Amino acid sequence: MSDLKGFNMDIYFREEYAKIYELNGEGKTTIFTWEGELGKVRYIFLKREINLLKEKYYDIITPYGYGGPQFFPKEHKNLRDLIFKFKEHFEDYCSKNRIISEFIRFHPLLKNHSLMEIYMNIINIGDTINLFLSSEDDIMLNMKKSSRYSIRKAVEKGMKVERDNSDKSWNNFIDLYYQTMNRNQAKEYYYFSKTYFGNIRSLLKERAQIFNVVYENKVISSMLVLVGEQFIHSHLLGIASEYRKERFGRFFDYSIALWGLRRGCKHYHLGGGYGGREDSIFKYKKSLAKNGRLSFYVGNKVHNKKVYDELSKIHEKNNPEVTGKNLDYFPLYRR
Repeated sequence: MSDLKGFNMDIYFREEYAKIYELNGEGKTTIFTWEGELGKVRYIFLKREINLLKEKYYDIITPYGYGGPQFFPKEHKNLRDLIFKFKEHFEDYCSKNRIISEFIRFHPLLKNHSLMEIYMNIINIGDTINLFLSSEDDIMLNMKKSSRYSIRKAVEKGMKVERDNSDKSWNNFIDLYYQTMNRNQAKEYYYFSKTYFGNIRSLLKERAQIFNVVYENKVISSMLVLVGEQFIHSHLLGIASEYRKERFGRFFDYSIALWGLRRGCKHYHLGGGYGGREDSIFKYKKSLAKNGRLSFYVGNKVHNKKVYDELSKIHEKNNPEVTGKNLDYFPLYRR
C-alpha cells in the first residue's frame, strides 16, 4: 500500500478501501499525487474504461462512500494556490490519460467540496446526520426525548449490543442484509456479493466491525461499521424480518456511538435518507442528533466535451429508452 504518512486517513481515503470496489468490477484503483513548494496533494479514485468507441477512453469516480482530493499546504495561506496547481496538473494528467469525465462524492464531515468550487461543478444533493462523540452526556443530550425513552425501553427489555467479528457473525450479518434488501426491493447494485463482503473483511481487517443486537438469545439485527482514524461510519445494516417492528434502532446506534467514543473517535456518521431525501430513515437519524445535520455534495467535471457529447449520443442511440430521461445523471453516457 502507498505511504500514508501525513495524510488524514479516514477509511474512504485508504487504498485498501478503493481496492474493494476494484475487485467488485467498478474500475481500477488509481492514486494521483503531486508535491511542490506549496505543499502536496493525494487523490484516490477508480478509473473506468468506456467501451463505446474504437479508441480507448476513461472516466473516473470516487469509490462508494465519500472522497475527493486531499490538500496539504505547507502554510494555510498557500491553500488556494495549491488547489490551482492541482487543477493545472490534474487537467493535464486527464488529457494525457484520455479521461473524459470525473465524478466525486465529497466527504460531509471534512466539507472538502468547498475546496473544489474553483475546479468543478458542485451540487448539494441532500443532508446527512452525524453524532458528535464528545462525551456520553453530550451524546444523550443531543438526542430527542423520544430517542432517550426508546433507549431506556430497549435496556428494560434486556436487549444487548455486542461486537463480534467471528465467521458466524459475518455470515449472519450477510444473511440479515440480504433479507433486508429483499424486503425493501433494493436496486440490484446494493445486492453486494459474498465475495464483496469477504474482500471488505480481508482488506480492511479491524477497520471493518460487525455489531449485533441480541434479544431473546437471538441476533435480530447486524451492522457493518467502518472505522477510520477519527470517524466511524454506519455502512450496511441487516434486520431480521420477524423483529423489524421492535424499537431497538436508537439503542443500537447509541451503543455503537459509545464504542466509538471509548475508542477515541470524534464522530459517528450515520449517513442520510434514501437518495438524499428527508424520508423516514433521515428523520430517524435526525432524532439521534438534533445538531448533527451536515450537507452532502457531489461534484462533476467534463474534461473532454467533444468526446463526452459523442459518447452521450451513441449511448442514446444504443438505448433509446433513456432519451430525454435522467438528464441530471452524470455522466450521461452511463444512464
